[in-house]
Amino acid sequence: MPCRTEPSVTSALFALGVLWIASCGPIPPPTAWADDLSIRFDDIEDLMRHRSPRARILVQELFKIEAERDMALQWTNPELAHDREEVETSREWQLTLEKQFSEPLSHGQRRRSWAAEVRATGARIEQESADLLADLKSGYVRLRLLDVYLERHAHIEKAVRKASAAAESKHAEGEISGAGGHLMRLAALSLETQRIAAIESRGELAASWAAEMGFSAYDSVRLATPITFHAVDLPPVEQLVRLSAGQPGLQAREFLRDALGLRANASRPSLLPGFTLYGGYKRIEDAHDGYVLGGALRLPLFDRNPAASRSHEAERVVVEQDLEIRRSRLAGEIQTLVRTIEQTRDLLSSIADRLERKPSVAADLVYAYEEGVLSLDALLNAIQIEVAGLEDYYDLLGSYYANLFRLESLTGTDLVSFES
Repeated sequence: MPCRTEPSVTSALFALGVLWIASCGPIPPPTAWADDLSIRFDDIEDLMRHRSPRARILVQELFKIEAERDMALQWTNPELAHDREEVETSREWQLTLEKQFSEPLSHGQRRRSWAAEVRATGARIEQESADLLADLKSGYVRLRLLDVYLERHAHIEKAVRKASAAAESKHAEGEISGAGGHLMRLAALSLETQRIAAIESRGELAASWAAEMGFSAYDSVRLATPITFHAVDLPPVEQLVRLSAGQPGLQAREFLRDALGLRANASRPSLLPGFTLYGGYKRIEDAHDGYVLGGALRLPLFDRNPAASRSHEAERVVVEQDLEIRRSRLAGEIQTLVRTIEQTRDLLSSIADRLERKPSVAADLVYAYEEGVLSLDALLNAIQIEVAGLEDYYDLLGSYYANLFRLESLTGTDLVSFES
């Protein structure tokens, strides 16, 4: 089963992807793209990295931390000074160039701590990208399932309208009372209300999903991949937990812990917190001229800055403890997901084939009613059961795939594919 590549390789590929996206320049506004877009399920990841506003925000966060690193590590500019003094008997001036060196003995540790912090940000962004991809996959699946639900709901509505006409005919012939026709009209009204609510829910979900993908509200997006039930065989829980140990989300906390440890060491009190060197040219008119050289050493007599080191060390301990909590929670979440997925898979397997072969039994029920085999009460109850069961089935199927996509993002495995 395909699994996540090694962390170093993945990070390198992600960095190359970031640089490639950045080199492409700004993305055209959504209205500049084609109006009619056909999206396959396997297109989601590529489209997300190229078009999703949230994915581009994550890229900018990496650029931001890199810029902060460069600002923190850059050398300070030298200072050019000119002094001039005039008295009655002479005139004196000098020109000096001065350079300050702050914390020279800890520069290497500060550089390494910033490198670890940049890696932490990159790993966090990679995990958030995986989580975003899982959400977008889940949204795609739920939209397609809503489409199928509405199609099958239409079959039931058609059958109910036919049954309503049959009830009116039986009433006209005196076979049933007018209450039967009234109940059928109410059943048709209830189905229409449910259809409108489902269309509204799909519209809201489609708008949110399209915005996250980077599509314009004016784009006509067609989801081309059919979604059906697949019984996914999961690896053992222990294997999935081991795979999750290298997930970018945990690596981000590990890198941050290392960065804070290096920063604590770099901030420890030093006998050489900084010094200044200067040199220049001095002239006393009209008698002497020469060079000026000197230096200054900052003495840590009153403040050796111990608080900064203690603060970074406390942060490091907090991150270390949080990392242990996250590992434990992650293992627990994976176990819960596996248990839920397997239970849902078994439940769906018992009915999926029947539902996918035959869109509705409503037509058969109406035929039985017209032939007098089924009473009106039995017909109404059966239709109500089918509508509720159909809604429950597609809700459960959507949750089943959402849990699988979540498990993919936590473990780096590829579990679901709808493409042949």
